[in-house]
Parts: sequence; C-alpha cells; structure tokens
Amino acid sequence: MCAVGGIIRRSLARQCPGNGGSWDSFLETLAHCYPVESDVGEVSLQEYMTSFRPRRHAATYGEISLEGMRSLLKAASVGEDDVFCDLGSGRGRAVLQAHLTTKARRVLGVELSAERHTRARAALDRMRSNGLGDPTREVEFCHGDMLEQDLRGVSVVYCASLAFRAEVVETLFRKLRREACSAGMRLFTMKPMSSALGSELQHLEPRGSLPVACSWSSEVEVFSYVLNTPILVAK
Repeated sequence: MCAVGGIIRRSLARQCPGNGGSWDSFLETLAHCYPVESDVGEVSLQEYMTSFRPRRHAATYGEISLEGMRSLLKAASVGEDDVFCDLGSGRGRAVLQAHLTTKARRVLGVELSAERHTRARAALDRMRSNGLGDPTREVEFCHGDMLEQDLRGVSVVYCASLAFRAEVVETLFRKLRREACSAGMRLFTMKPMSSALGSELQHLEPRGSLPVACSWSSEVEVFSYVLNTPILVAK
C-alpha cells in the first residue's frame, strides 16, 4: 500500500497545473497539505498581546479563496523567472497554491503570527513528505514582521491589506521600491494604494482591479499595480 500511495502522490504532483496538469489534481494535492479544514488561523489572546498589539497591527484573519488566487495568479502572468510573495501569509495556502499551479522559481510567505506560521510549515512538511510539489523550486515560510523581512528579488507581491494602517502601507511600499528585483514588479492589494501614498503613487502604474471571493465575502476587490520606478540602491 505504501508503494502504491507513493506512486499516486508522485502522479498528483506531476498533474498539478504548475506541471501542466488539472485543477482537480491540484485540489487533491492541497487536501494532503491541509487535512483539517476547521483550522482557520485565529491567534490566541496571548499572541495578540505580545506580537500584534505592540506593533499596532491587526490580528484579523481571512483567506482569499482558491479560485480568487487562481484569478490573481493568472492576472499576474506568473512565470518561471518570478518570485511570488504573500505578505501576511497565514496558514500558507496561497503560497502553496502559487507553487503548485505556476512555474514560479521561488515562492515566499511572511507571517507575524507564530501560530499561523507553524501551521504553514506543517502544511509544507506534509507536501514534501508526501512527495508532492516540485523539489527543484524553492518554497519558504518566514516568521516575522513583513516590514523587517528581506524582500529582495520579489517580482509578484500579494498583500491582503484591508486592515493595514496607512503608515504601514506607506512604509511597506517604500521597502518594496528599495528591494524589488526591478521595474515591473506586480503588486496586488485589497486596499487602494492611493489612500496611503499620495504623491508617491506616481511610482506605480494602476492596472485596474479584479473581484475575488474570500472567506469573509463572496466578492472583494483586489487592486493591481506595476512598479515603474524602483529606488536604485548602490551595491
């Protein structure tokens, strides 16, 4: 049975959309990574008091749907030279979806909650131990504040920023301008950047928006931008 199970899991990995396979194969693969759907990613009061409140960050949690992320990744035209990053990656589902359904050479998730980060790492471990995914492409989950994380080289960024304060959005944008791989970085946010950036909005080219389903609403607007003037830092 173990040998047969291994063959089936390797077959699933090959059949995922990132390897030219089907959406149903991806869903079956993801089920191996997240066997307990009741795990919704809420944090404990203790973690909120020690990690979120001192930084004045919201601990509210919700996830973009699989179909919603599918639409986002398609709009981003993620290819084999891209590095996809989810800022506030929670349980890591969007990160694993990007790995399994695109050819991105590296995918990265950054999460402040240690509890959510642990869940994401467990899902990644299940994926790897079951022989799923592509071992030649990097999947990484980082525990920490996104404003302190090394984001050099990212080319596609997703950020569910609905609960972010304006100063957090502004600081994050300046960080992305410094660390983006080049002009052309694609940025997807759930809050329009114009609400926080003011004159700095000139460094972003708006690309419209797309409606996606999320865990809290059947239709949430995601705003799309392309970075046109990164900050050049001497090496």
